[in-house]
Amino acid sequence: AAGQEQPEVQCGQDKPASTQVCESCSGCVHTIGDWGACSATCGSGVQHRTIECSCPAPSLGCIPSSEPTVAACTAVTSCAWLVGSWSDCDSSCGTGMRTRQVWCSSGADADCDGAKPAESEPCDSNAMCTWKVGAWTPCSTGCGIGQHSR
Repeated sequence: AAGQEQPEVQCGQDKPASTQVCESCSGCVHTIGDWGACSATCGSGVQHRTIECSCPAPSLGCIPSSEPTVAACTAVTSCAWLVGSWSDCDSSCGTGMRTRQVWCSSGADADCDGAKPAESEPCDSNAMCTWKVGAWTPCSTGCGIGQHSR
């Protein structure tokens, strides 16, 4: 009867295909590379990594990965202490102090290794010193050659 299923041998037509080739990348995973070096050696920078699709069907594009390929990073390998010039001594006669600015090249003192160089130190200046003299004492002798002192 028409429209009824018949055993294969009795059907007068070629049998339709029971399988068909298809391509899909929906179940493929991404290969995520390691992070590269930070673009900075002292302070803030960026680092990159590759993310590749492992789909064997090149005609199909992979679903984009949600993983980032760029990230912020901080490096301190070449941070160094920087120092400004010493100020003039704050005393014009005798012992005083002089100062200078000291900073880490990254802008954050914690990024620099080693002890922070001194920002102040004692100094001596005689530029404005003058002698202060008192009056002479009476002569040390009342008769002959003696000495005055002050």
